[in-house]
Amino acid sequence: MSNQKPTINFGKFVDESYSTYLILRQKVSILFYETSILALNLFIHYIIEAKI
Repeated sequence: MSNQKPTINFGKFVDESYSTYLILRQKVSILFYETSILALNLFIHYIIEAKI
C-alpha cells in the first residue's frame, strides 16, 4: 500500500468555474437584450400614440 495524498484536480475546477461564468454572462446578455427591445418598443409606441 502506498501513502499517496488525494490530489485536487484544479484543471477541472477551473474549467467548470469558467463555463459557469460563460453561462451566467450569456444569460445576463440575453436579459439585457430583451429589456432593450422591450424599452424600444414602448418608446416607439409612445411616439406613435403622441402623434395621433
